[in-house]
Amino acid sequence: PTAMPSAEPSEMPSTEPTRYPSAFPSGVPSSQPTRVPSIIPTSFPTMLPTEFPTSFPSVSAAPSTFPSMEPSEMPSTEPTRYPTASESAPPTTDSSVLDSEVLYCPEADGTQVECDCPGSDPDWKQWDDATPGLTGGEYVESAQFANDGRIIGSWEISAKFWEVEDSECGALVDTDDTDVDKYYVNSDDECDWAPYIANSWATLPDGTSYSRMIDLAVQDTQEVCEDCSRGNVKAYARTQIVLDVETMTTFRFAADGGGAVWVNGVRQTTQNVCGNVNPNNPNHIATEFTVQLLVGFNDIRVQVRDDNGSNEGFGFTLEVLTQDVLDNFNVASLGAGTPAPPTTPATPPGASAICPTEDVDVVTPFSNEDPSLMGGEYTGEKVASDGRVIQWEVSAKIYDADESDLPGDDCGELVSTDNTEIDKTYLADECPGLWQPYIGNGWAELPSTNAATTNFPKMIDLALQDTTELCQDCARANIYAYARTTLTVPEEIVGGDITVFFLADNGAKMWLNGELVNGATQNECGNNLGALDPDDADFDTNAKEIELTLPVGENEVLIKVRNENVANQDFGFIFQLAPESP
Repeated sequence: PTAMPSAEPSEMPSTEPTRYPSAFPSGVPSSQPTRVPSIIPTSFPTMLPTEFPTSFPSVSAAPSTFPSMEPSEMPSTEPTRYPTASESAPPTTDSSVLDSEVLYCPEADGTQVECDCPGSDPDWKQWDDATPGLTGGEYVESAQFANDGRIIGSWEISAKFWEVEDSECGALVDTDDTDVDKYYVNSDDECDWAPYIANSWATLPDGTSYSRMIDLAVQDTQEVCEDCSRGNVKAYARTQIVLDVETMTTFRFAADGGGAVWVNGVRQTTQNVCGNVNPNNPNHIATEFTVQLLVGFNDIRVQVRDDNGSNEGFGFTLEVLTQDVLDNFNVASLGAGTPAPPTTPATPPGASAICPTEDVDVVTPFSNEDPSLMGGEYTGEKVASDGRVIQWEVSAKIYDADESDLPGDDCGELVSTDNTEIDKTYLADECPGLWQPYIGNGWAELPSTNAATTNFPKMIDLALQDTTELCQDCARANIYAYARTTLTVPEEIVGGDITVFFLADNGAKMWLNGELVNGATQNECGNNLGALDPDDADFDTNAKEIELTLPVGENEVLIKVRNENVANQDFGFIFQLAPESP
């Protein structure tokens, strides 16, 4: 991982008054690091199991509702913006990312001319219920939310719309922040933002494609239009929520075609499924996420990318599903000055789950070019020649567990037969930094050193992952970890039924696409299991034989393994595809 940027602000606020005083605090800081480098593999191989990851907007010459980076009264020696949580990409305010296209401003006669600061142009339109030529719709003056929780007020849209190349629906939006993403997530420059043409309209006027969405095609054309999206274009939006009470908040987001949402600088969700945005439509495609909103100002940024070719829809909906936010939203703060900035960042994605917060050792997979390693068999493949899956990701945190009951020769319930709260965290996969690559990825048979040889070199050895080195008899007592891989079924394969052999030391359970696999749960102690060696004569007898049905596409296998009450030789598992598997 690369070094993190300095946590100190890069420059102090100016002592000059802003050009347009703002009623809102500024957004996400540009001087603070907001994302840790990822250590998760991003590519998904095909076939069998794989390793893991992959014309303008609106209104009059009114000042922007978003603040400038400069104070409007007395200068301060403190930064005016607060640092965001650490999982967004490093901020940038390098305006060079905007240089790839000429910027234009709308003119009153409908033409467009080249300009330097389109966001401040006075000819952006803002509709209200007195705007000539509009019929139908529902306008609620100064409303921030519709009755169904959709955020409909105080939106600003990027003054520039970006033309993009053709892309498949599954990859419309990058899952990592691009330079342009970083710019707009952190930009408070008035030149970058224009007011949304239809703020506070709960339903848009007659003649639009989808009356309940933030319609970016209407913003792009600056007129009522239907089926007017030009295709292969993306834009950004921003708004804010001001609260008097810190509140865990659930949002529902849908974009046509793809999109992403950042709250207080932290990416919360990415949507890459093409779909029509309409909350009243049973085919409405939406994703939910939960995040802690803070007392004071909470900054929300959205990216939406239209799919290929001109079509009917280009926009999004962002709904608040937590009634306390709707009830306690500080409407007065929208026009009553700048609320005090929060002192702590918003909780990262998965806040409703139990996200691990401790620092963990970074795991670097064994290299076949390491001169200290001897023997073994490195193939770099995803599956060994005998069908064992040898590319995995392992939970970055190895958990300590309470002692389990040990009645007689039975280990008891080493793993719960129900989903625990920690299980749900890894099933949801919303917390940042959950995964690291397995230390033995690509090794069909683990190597040895002059000091140590593993007991079972053909198993996925989680004791090595725990110690971050090659060792023997080094499994700690009462610990557990998670591992995941992906099985990909191409469309040309008819029938996705496969047989796998599964054996773990000690307790274990398995999920396929989020569902617990019946018959895979194992609660026997290691001495009762037999060798974790596919070449052992009794392996087929000791291992669980499991039938899995895989739909076409990517299928996630998640495994939990728990060691017993005493430090012992082994902590790991074998997941082997039967020879007849497609």
